[in-house]
Amino acid sequence: ESDIVVGSRYIRGGGVDAEWSFKRRFLSSSANRMIRVITGLKVKDVTSGFKAYRGNVLQKLDLDAFRCRGFGFQTEVAYACQRQGFNVAEHPIIFSDRTEGSSKMSANIMIEAVWRLSLLRIRGT
Repeated sequence: ESDIVVGSRYIRGGGVDAEWSFKRRFLSSSANRMIRVITGLKVKDVTSGFKAYRGNVLQKLDLDAFRCRGFGFQTEVAYACQRQGFNVAEHPIIFSDRTEGSSKMSANIMIEAVWRLSLLRIRGT
C-alpha cells in the first residue's frame, strides 16, 4: 500500500497532450530532471500537480515550516515525504492542456524553487 500516489506523465502509459509544443515538452521534462537531480527524489514526475495523500501523511508534516511557495511547494512536500520514508507510487496519466485560464508559472517562480530546494538538499533538511 502507498502513502502517496503521483499521477505521472513520465512512466510507461503516461504522457502529455499532442497539442503541447516542443518547447513546452522540453521545459517540462528538463525542469523535472533538474529538480530530481537537486533533491534526489525517486519519483519520475516530481512536477506533477496530480497527487493523493493519505490523511496521516499530511498530519505528520509541519507545513508551516516549508519555505517554498507556489510551484516549489509541491516538490518540497514530496522531498519531506521521501525523507520521512513514506511509500510513494506513480500511476500513469495523460496530461491535457488547460481549456481555461493561464499558467502562473514564471521564470522567478522556477528560480525560487530551484534555489530553495538546493538549500534544503545542502542543509540535509
